[in-house]
Amino acid sequence: MIFSEHFAERWLILPEEMALLAGRPAHSRLGCALLLKFFQENGRFPSNREEINEEGVALVSKQIGVEAKAWQNLDWDGRTFKRIRVEIRDWLGFRQTSVLDLEELKRWLVDEILGNEHRTDQLKNTIFEQCRKLKIETPALEATHRMIRSALQEHETRFCEEIFHRLDQKTKDGFDALLLPQKLPDADGGNEEWTPWQKIKAEPGKAGLDSVSDVASQLRQIQTLELPQTLFRAVSPKILERYFKRASVEEPFELRRHAAPLRATLLAIYLHRRRESLTDHLVELFIETIHKMSKRAEKRVQSELSDCLQKVPNKLKLFVSVAKASLTTPKGTIEDVIYPIVPEQILQAILQEIETTG
Repeated sequence: MIFSEHFAERWLILPEEMALLAGRPAHSRLGCALLLKFFQENGRFPSNREEINEEGVALVSKQIGVEAKAWQNLDWDGRTFKRIRVEIRDWLGFRQTSVLDLEELKRWLVDEILGNEHRTDQLKNTIFEQCRKLKIETPALEATHRMIRSALQEHETRFCEEIFHRLDQKTKDGFDALLLPQKLPDADGGNEEWTPWQKIKAEPGKAGLDSVSDVASQLRQIQTLELPQTLFRAVSPKILERYFKRASVEEPFELRRHAAPLRATLLAIYLHRRRESLTDHLVELFIETIHKMSKRAEKRVQSELSDCLQKVPNKLKLFVSVAKASLTTPKGTIEDVIYPIVPEQILQAILQEIETTG
């Protein structure tokens, strides 16, 4: 069996660790070695035998000279297994996690960590590092997941209540009004449910005066709610993004179901971010609309100039005809001698072309 270098490093038995294994029966020696390496990597003992893969068993058994099948002879619930875990903790300087430790870990998550991080995998790694720092055994996977869920719920409750209490009643009433359904006629002659919240979330169309007007209307509607500018100054952008995405996908009826603090927080964060994006979008629409208007004006001027710059064909031939007529009848009038050969409008076009082009 061939092992990768990284895998071999994880399951390498060091010389000083051999002392912990000495003097044990084969199954106990192999079990102690496997549990030691697993604990060093994960900060806890495996919840079941299957958490230690066969490759790890094969590599460790080869190093200590014990057949891999001896691992199956270790009673998972027996006294030997429990004694090995105690000895490994003592040898590494760790202690078993107590109920008080779990409560303190949860409090630490709520107070110090969840203000910046909510991803479960990252939280698990953070708990692992904290337990290693405190020299306590990392809780089992299920216990860790329960602690994370409980901490997230407590943090959300506290966070939403803080935001809720910082909003005045007028703003809260305005939030509720955004979610009130109204009946609008649809294309089939029936009624369609609509809320002001959906108008605020609607994306504007292509650049033009109508789109500029729509975005300006959305901004005015948000501004009437009088959201404090500093409401989220101390909140992590990651947390704002999490609540913003949640509010973006929830329908009005789903938002109405939430408790008042959570509902107000979701709406406040969404509107805070929406206000920023609409302001930026309004500027972009203005620029693009002016650019379009400039392009249209430029095309119109070019078209008018093109009409003015229509070249008169065969100008030299016309000049020759005029010269001959003038020389032939020097005392005749222009109307009688020139215009029959070159009409007045042709002469005007030639003059305009010359004056325009220089």
